[in-house]
Amino acid sequence: MMLRLGRLRTLGGEERGVSTIELGLIAPVLALFVAGIVDLSQGLAQRFTMQQAVNRSLELLVVRPPEGGADDDDVNYDYLKTEAAAAAGVPVEQVSVERWLQCNEERMDDYNDSCDTGEDSARYLELRIQKAFRGSFFVGQITITAEGAMRIQ
Repeated sequence: MMLRLGRLRTLGGEERGVSTIELGLIAPVLALFVAGIVDLSQGLAQRFTMQQAVNRSLELLVVRPPEGGADDDDVNYDYLKTEAAAAAGVPVEQVSVERWLQCNEERMDDYNDSCDTGEDSARYLELRIQKAFRGSFFVGQITITAEGAMRIQ
């Protein structure tokens, strides 16, 4: 019995293998941390690509304006939606265009309305892309949105 207690005392003072045990305890935490960073970077890369698509499409609006005036309700902005969808790699249904009128910096309900005499008038166009993102490692889905607006009159 004395011999066994002596071995236990010797083993209790032994420090070999401690770093291996510590690594075994911390490795799963580090792996989760790295996986989270990978998912985050993939999501941000997709968001940046989508924002670049919005910006390029709004530049196209300046270079190639649609037929008709900015206050014409029949103006077709489908070419912007098509361009943005192709650049972002999403279906056209995930791209939306919204127009609005501002009178003295107040957003109005009707785009085709006109401001009262003496009020500052401005018409805007907003382009928005939405895409569902699912990470490679973690369960869950988030919607990534990129948007941009431009004054068109």
